Amino acid sequence: MAIPLLHSDGDPYQILREENQRLRAEVDALARANVHAAELMAELHEARELEEILRRQRAEIEHANIAEQARSRVLEVIARNLGLGNLLATLMQFARARLPGAPISLFLNQKDALRHATHEGLPEELGLALDAYSMRQLDAGPGECWRKRETISWTHPADGQHRLPGLPKPFSLLCSEHGFEAGWSIPVLTSTGGVAGVVTLYLPSWRALAEDESNALDDLALLAGLGLEQSQLYERLSYQAHYDALTALPNRTLFH
Repeated sequence: MAIPLLHSDGDPYQILREENQRLRAEVDALARANVHAAELMAELHEARELEEILRRQRAEIEHANIAEQARSRVLEVIARNLGLGNLLATLMQFARARLPGAPISLFLNQKDALRHATHEGLPEELGLALDAYSMRQLDAGPGECWRKRETISWTHPADGQHRLPGLPKPFSLLCSEHGFEAGWSIPVLTSTGGVAGVVTLYLPSWRALAEDESNALDDLALLAGLGLEQSQLYERLSYQAHYDALTALPNRTLFH
């Protein structure tokens, strides 16, 4: 800034001091404005974070409500003994509510083999292939879970399994052909410790289960165990009510 020339009606140094004071006041005001703007930005950021937290909490509450409704439907089917078909359908509804989009299937213990009963999120072609699959205890994946009666993870190739001439495809190879290289299998246990079936989660590659996934699969296996045991008990009591225990011939109640 140019220094004004000395005039009789003004002191140039006083003018400079006043100008300096004015500039300092403007700088201070600007600094205060910047601080205020920073505070507003911080409050806005905090408000957005709070809004996101509330959104997640609402989503979690809604998800929990949906899962609880699905659980209630399963328990209602079990209590009213509405049949195996309804039980399997509500179990998959529960799986869909707890693990949306996750590919899951349920195998049932048919005494000499595990049979694929139902699934959620699997490709139709793989589901049909598993429907025709008879799994033994020596098979990897669900078969190993059945044999050991414990949760296991599996990958392809599992235990060096490859397709041999004249034998069906190994389970892990069948899954690999549809994009699932790994998975987890959880036993469906009865109150007496027997294995009524196996719940299996399919993965594109191996990874550890998250806590919510593990809890959801355990809950699914528990509900399946309760339902299957109740269904088997009802069938046994129904048979005993309509057939003679010694001869296995129909009794008169079957004809009334």
